[in-house]
Amino acid sequence: MTIPLDSVVGELYLVGGVPQPDPPHLAVLTPPRRAARDRREDTLFIFLDLGPGTPPALLVEMIRRLASAYWRRAGSTTAALRHAIAQANAYLLEENLGLPPSTRRHGGITCAVLRGNSIFLAQSGPALALYARPGRVRRYEQGVPLPKPEGEVLFAPAPDSELALGMSRGVAVHLHHIAVQPGDLLLLTGPTWTSELPQGGLEDALTQGRAEAVVAHLSRLAGDASFSALVVEARLPVEVEEGGEVQEAISYAPPEVSAPLPAPEETGGEPSVRLPLPRSRVPSLPRLSWRVHLRRLADWGVLGLGLLADGMRTLVTRTLPEPEAVPARPPRRRSEAEGNVLLMAGVAIAIPILIALLVVALYIQRSQTAYFQGLLEEARREMEVASSLTSDPETAREHWQAALGFLEEARQARPNDETAQRLYNQAQTALDRMEGTVRVQPALLWDYGASRPYRLAVGPVQLFTLDPEAGEVVQHTLDATRANVVEKEAPVIAYRGQQVGEERMGALLDLVWMPAGGQRLQDALLILAERNRLLEYNPTWGLKRLALGQPPQPLVPRALGAFNGKLYILDGGSSQIWRYEPTAEGYGSPESYFVAPPPDLSQAVGMAIDGSIYVLLADGRIVKLFGGEPFPYQISGLEQPFVRPVAIALEGDKEEGAIYVADAGADRIVALSKQGAFIHQIRADGDAFAEITAMAVDGASRTLFLVARGRLFSFRLPPLPEG
Repeated sequence: MTIPLDSVVGELYLVGGVPQPDPPHLAVLTPPRRAARDRREDTLFIFLDLGPGTPPALLVEMIRRLASAYWRRAGSTTAALRHAIAQANAYLLEENLGLPPSTRRHGGITCAVLRGNSIFLAQSGPALALYARPGRVRRYEQGVPLPKPEGEVLFAPAPDSELALGMSRGVAVHLHHIAVQPGDLLLLTGPTWTSELPQGGLEDALTQGRAEAVVAHLSRLAGDASFSALVVEARLPVEVEEGGEVQEAISYAPPEVSAPLPAPEETGGEPSVRLPLPRSRVPSLPRLSWRVHLRRLADWGVLGLGLLADGMRTLVTRTLPEPEAVPARPPRRRSEAEGNVLLMAGVAIAIPILIALLVVALYIQRSQTAYFQGLLEEARREMEVASSLTSDPETAREHWQAALGFLEEARQARPNDETAQRLYNQAQTALDRMEGTVRVQPALLWDYGASRPYRLAVGPVQLFTLDPEAGEVVQHTLDATRANVVEKEAPVIAYRGQQVGEERMGALLDLVWMPAGGQRLQDALLILAERNRLLEYNPTWGLKRLALGQPPQPLVPRALGAFNGKLYILDGGSSQIWRYEPTAEGYGSPESYFVAPPPDLSQAVGMAIDGSIYVLLADGRIVKLFGGEPFPYQISGLEQPFVRPVAIALEGDKEEGAIYVADAGADRIVALSKQGAFIHQIRADGDAFAEITAMAVDGASRTLFLVARGRLFSFRLPPLPEG
């Protein structure tokens, strides 16, 4: 499970080149309080295009009904989008039926839902959306506008003879699934708004990088024309302190209206980039069935039920004896005949109820079956398109991802369906092959019960875990397979407040396994504590304190490293790496690793050493150092940039082997060559790689250990390519 993304939204609404406030035809909505459980993590974006001159009140009411239907609909995202668009279409059709043909409104709509790291895109009627990530822009377009001589704008049907919104009870909805990365851009607009823009103008605008820049560029591009668009930029979540101001995500919700809105005024303002509004609340409305043929099935079922109930009522009435008139007399005990009458009446009531339950059950079953089969059909269609795009791997990848989105919903609907699982495996295998993904099945070694920024160090047969928040280090003894822990209880070998010698230890900061080398004769675990204290743990001799020389200024330790008996401490405060030589008592005064002014290492999150030093920065860059100086190192072939790297480890000698980077933001481990070339990325099914906080590699057994969501896992590293 990856980190759910936030969005930054920019809106543009120009009439004759003049920005207008509160566009009634677009909306960005967050879930109301009483949203269905399946909708509570969604953000809904709507762009409605019914042509110029459409009454604002009509647009707002359509959006209100669509949003209400979407938030109340449980189940899959795609089913909720189909249902919501059908609701909006039904309202527009009803409005049109009461108007003269010359004043009826028709058009198209694009809805997008951001959920976690996915966007579900739904379009009906003439509609236009563009999706951009660095180096590529893709258009999602349905239908074309056709102006009539009297100025009314209608739309030509799409090639498959689909109709615009408001023309028929049946509505065709095109669905797409997009795997989102931070920095990706989604632009929603409509065909009637883009007729005056230069060709390729939308694509050029999306190269501006940020949502604010895209909106500004589109405003300049439109000039004196009328134009509107909604721009969504995916970004990592922004931490907002209580009482602080939001710096990133912005949102817009349409106002509720009970009367037609006034015509737009010329405000002379700027294109709007709005801060989040409170959660939108949409009044509840009756829901319209999302499939016309199922609604007809229900109608016929109800009709048949009514006829059957009438027939049963007549049959029972004719079967019962006629009532006889008798004079009034004192109450008497009920006769057997009267008891039979009550029994028959009960049967007459029960039979229609049972039939009604049977019809409802049949309706629900057929609805679920139609929904499930629809997901499989959508997935097969995407897979067929992806398989045919052998010369366009980027577009093929998007179709494979869309197929996986539909199949994931199908698996949720029917977890044990073999067809859905087979198609899912087929699509996943194809996508993994394209993305250089190797899937592993990690073994669960331990469950610490809480997700924290753990640290790991691995020895010949032991694994050590530091929990900085709990302030303790535990030891695990591994079996020969490295897939099991020997002890049932993990012994604590060091803890905050522990008396070691004549001093009580403070917070424990980091740890590293120090192999013997140079003047150091024994392997041991080194633990750095606050106030520049160093502890040594030997599984045979126990815990003791070592001397550690003081640097020129207080340390801000970001990572520890070990090589050939020497201890390295990366100091984030001074962007310095301090190198300590071993002595009889511990480690002497530090010396600077750098022979020249050091590079900026203030954002370092990890360090690994094999003779060269590799420093991982928070933005995903790797700084390679050799001989006290930076050494050229450029990552190549990595299609998806690092989202949130948290740890780095090495395997092999100085020139061969690989560098492993744990990317907590994308639930993966990326393998790079020592020269920076992408080798492959390692993923696991399920949530074994969700929220990785620590990683270590045992080169001797080629085993990788990691902590994710407070659980310790291990797996054997996949083979590296020869040469």
